[in-house]
Amino acid sequence: AVGSKAAPGGRIDLAAGHSIELNGALLVNNGTINGTTNVHYGSLAKGAGMYGAVNVYEGGVFEAGNSPGTVHTGATTWNAGGSYLVAMDLASGVAGVNSGLWLIDGALAITAGADGGHFTIRVATLDQADQAITLADFNPHHDYSWLIASASGGIAGYAPGLFSVDSRGFLHPRAGGHFSVPQSGKLLMLHF
Repeated sequence: AVGSKAAPGGRIDLAAGHSIELNGALLVNNGTINGTTNVHYGSLAKGAGMYGAVNVYEGGVFEAGNSPGTVHTGATTWNAGGSYLVAMDLASGVAGVNSGLWLIDGALAITAGADGGHFTIRVATLDQADQAITLADFNPHHDYSWLIASASGGIAGYAPGLFSVDSRGFLHPRAGGHFSVPQSGKLLMLHF
């Protein structure tokens, strides 16, 4: 990161006007990044640390925690073509422990759709070692609702049609069931 300064305790402080630009890169943050992280094509940013502002662009992927887990960020923008990977290891577990939870200290701006594109929620059944698993407690004939994101500053630009759900990583037969991404105030949910 140009203009960055490493600090003790796994902290990166970015100089004013500078940002981390991920292009075809992997960033695992279990510390603190003070500044903006831009996740571009071919990149994955993840971890259980603290991020400043985060912008997910076309081809970029952000994952909360370390498969699964919780992440804290500043204001966030979800652009067309970007993805949020929601990992889970129990169907009826706790958000942020057994399924990914993105806690946004600020607003979530959803700009997908401004130029016709979608933002993708990628659902994957993974354990703490990032290994694909099946969920012992999943029943395809039951309704589920998982909290996947919370924005203290509110959610701008939400519309159900702006999301697509990629469930190829969800290793269960779904018996005709499907996923959706509804909003409830400052919360985004993933429904089955």
